[in-house]
Amino acid sequence: MINKWLKNNIILITSIILLLQPIIDLMLGLTINHELFNNIVSSSRVIILLFYVYYFIFINNTKSKKIISFLLGSILFYFLIYLIIMDFSFFEFKMSLKTFYFPIIFLLFYSIYEENKNFINKNILLKSVVVYSIVILFAFLTNTAFNSYAVAKLGSSGYFISANQVGGIIAIILPFVFNFVFSNFNIKKGLYFAIILISIVIIGTKTPFISMLICLIYYIFKIVNRKNITKVISVGALSIIIAAFLIINTPIYKNALIHASYLNIDNIGQLINSPLLLDHFIFGSRFKLLEKNANVYADSNIINQLFGIGYLENTKLVEMDFNDILYRQGIIGFALFLMSIMLISYQKLKLANNEHSLSIILIILIATVVGHTITAPAVSTFVAAILCMSFKESI
Repeated sequence: MINKWLKNNIILITSIILLLQPIIDLMLGLTINHELFNNIVSSSRVIILLFYVYYFIFINNTKSKKIISFLLGSILFYFLIYLIIMDFSFFEFKMSLKTFYFPIIFLLFYSIYEENKNFINKNILLKSVVVYSIVILFAFLTNTAFNSYAVAKLGSSGYFISANQVGGIIAIILPFVFNFVFSNFNIKKGLYFAIILISIVIIGTKTPFISMLICLIYYIFKIVNRKNITKVISVGALSIIIAAFLIINTPIYKNALIHASYLNIDNIGQLINSPLLLDHFIFGSRFKLLEKNANVYADSNIINQLFGIGYLENTKLVEMDFNDILYRQGIIGFALFLMSIMLISYQKLKLANNEHSLSIILIILIATVVGHTITAPAVSTFVAAILCMSFKESI
């Protein structure tokens, strides 16, 4: 009886689970100084994963059940070997589970999509990003927000622990926000957009702001092609206002000045002529860390190259997702990760519409350059949902 109810309501349940994501992240932030409660909240995403595993095994009747079972079984088998190599370290298990959360939740979401030929409505993403934005704005206005950065730089992440992850969530959902706001624009939509825009400014990290500029440029070209003069003027004016606000008084611009001062950069020529300074200023020394990780990986034995060097005793993460997956999980782990996504996605993504395509492009760019996207469960849950939504739109 319960299984029948779950089967009939699984898309509704999934919609509610996605709406709960900002609440989970909020609770993680509010309980950060209470270890017991924080651990309970932290386990919520594992519980969600186990729920979907139960649904897949005992209820789901998708025609791809064999291939999905094979992929999930391969990941489990890899996990067992990896943990043996890492002496059953709980820390290694936790970090690897965070990494493989994305392909697992994606495969489980896909099984739901394929069974129902339907998935969640994009309004669920919009409501989630508005909740994140309202929390950030409220915390800022009440002067109770967490700092986005540990030292020196400006920015507030609301009551969320990771500004990078919240910024990443907002960044990948922005194409849907733009499409929603500028399709039959009204005051209510304008208010939503303003709240999201202000939250991007408050956070002070580069990722959501650059994503917003990309969406803005894309949308301008889109409406120019349609020769909609009114929209061109409106969006153009908005672009000028955003650019002026950025230059005058935002944490993003001030952080750039702080960073330049720290590195003793007086002009842009110094950046162009110094790859080391450019890496530090633009990429947060990621390419320097990439070189260190590559050297550690190259010097490791064949077992570690195949199954990963792990997380505990090696150099700091690169914070470029694909590189971190390769070095920390090895060639086999990396291949399994990609195969789990590409085997399902390849044919269907070619049919995705522009709105979804832009979001997927942003996902790939952010994961490649900035990280905290497909290796962070808070973000990768939305990534998996967006991929399955793109399949829905391509029917």
